Amino acid sequence: MLKIRPFIPADCDLLFDWRNDPKIRARSFDSRPLDPGAHRIWFDGFLGDASRIGFILEDEDRSVAQIRFDSTSVPGRLRISISTAPGVQGKGYGCELLARACERQEVAARGVLLAAETFLDNQPSIKIFERCHFVSLGERKRGDNKFIEWRRAAGPAFSQTRIFLSGEIEGNLLRETAVMLERLGFSVSFVEGSESKSVTSSKTSDFTINCIVPFVPNKSENVLSVFENSKSDNAVRVILTPEMAAESVSRMVEFLLDRLAEYQFFKAHSS
Repeated sequence: MLKIRPFIPADCDLLFDWRNDPKIRARSFDSRPLDPGAHRIWFDGFLGDASRIGFILEDEDRSVAQIRFDSTSVPGRLRISISTAPGVQGKGYGCELLARACERQEVAARGVLLAAETFLDNQPSIKIFERCHFVSLGERKRGDNKFIEWRRAAGPAFSQTRIFLSGEIEGNLLRETAVMLERLGFSVSFVEGSESKSVTSSKTSDFTINCIVPFVPNKSENVLSVFENSKSDNAVRVILTPEMAAESVSRMVEFLLDRLAEYQFFKAHSS
């Protein structure tokens, strides 16, 4: 019987053995062997940080996988680290743990947006995130490592936001942006002047994002400006310069998700 539980102090040595396994380190951005003392300091700090949470998946009282949700530089966005115990890979434990953990209230209480990274050649991890309804934001590179960036809402409230897209730019940027946002569960509408043409079914929303891409001739700098309306307006206005048309759709969506996560996180914790 499978069950999930939060990290406890006794997990320190267990996680050290897993994190120090050569096959697991090979799938990490830092593949150097771990120092036991440094690991204990890290683990104690993790348990003592209320913004972070970790879980162990057990099968008949045997620990078989772990997942961590770490806070990031973007308030409301959590980054996932997940691994299966050495010797039990390929049995579906990672997918089971990811699916269960993402639905936990402890996670939703700490953030509204989930982020993850998988190496391009790590097909098992890629399949796990696809099966658990994460959406790829495309390929990224850090140092010599190429990876895929993933996003998913934590809890239903985040993707129930209604998004209105408008702007005067060439190409299919707005349409492609809408498609990616819809894959993340959002209701998206295009706004032309005072008219709104819905491209998905309406959903309940507690605030609105206006994504406006103004046409400003001869403006060379690529500037992203965010203006938050008064709380009584219950809206966020995101203004993107036309130079964003040269950026990838995934980068534009990544920016919008981060701003939305910040807004909803601060709103929830200020009430």
